[in-house]
Amino acid sequence: FFFLFKVTNEYNDSLIFSPEDQRMFFSVREPIANRVFSNSRQRGFVSKVCVRSRCWDACMVVDGGTSFEFNDGAIVTISMDGEDALCTVLLEG
Repeated sequence: FFFLFKVTNEYNDSLIFSPEDQRMFFSVREPIANRVFSNSRQRGFVSKVCVRSRCWDACMVVDGGTSFEFNDGAIVTISMDGEDALCTVLLEG
């Protein structure tokens, strides 16, 4: 149990970054990886990410709630504009 708690906390702590940071965190759920297609990075911090769909009847979900049709051949590029960055408040204690 302690090991699981430690690993979980280390992973969660690695996701915290400064509110002034111009990067965003992305995660690709259920990427296709086979002899034809590969996935180089499934998650990470980026200033811009570009993804091409290879699925039929697929969708892209943004922020865990808003979904968009994202079928084979569709390309999405997501970047962050400084004016659109979230304002974050950290409460310690």
